[in-house]
Amino acid sequence: MIEKAFNLSAEIWQWIWLFLVSFTGGVVGFITKISPTLKGRSFRSKFAALCMGMINSMFIAYISYEILLSVIDNHGLAVAFSGMAAFTGTDLLIITQNKIVELVKRKIDNI
Repeated sequence: MIEKAFNLSAEIWQWIWLFLVSFTGGVVGFITKISPTLKGRSFRSKFAALCMGMINSMFIAYISYEILLSVIDNHGLAVAFSGMAAFTGTDLLIITQNKIVELVKRKIDNI
């Protein structure tokens, strides 16, 4: 049984690493960003916020992993950057969205 675990293909190992890294990034992001805002709330609401934060972080990590994998074609580096994206969470998406909107506005103004 242990031999089968070590004979998994490289792609499956990358998915396992992606899951672990995005889960860790989501937990750290939750502790540093969301947890202080939940003081005085019930355990149920804190647990619900943790679950939603983890789902969002893992989704963001997966999207960034697929994008980075198509750009840099290096699984290890894509997993590392997707862990960073899971940690920064939606902040990274909001910053990117604002920069794209500003770029489009500048191009429209120049026309």
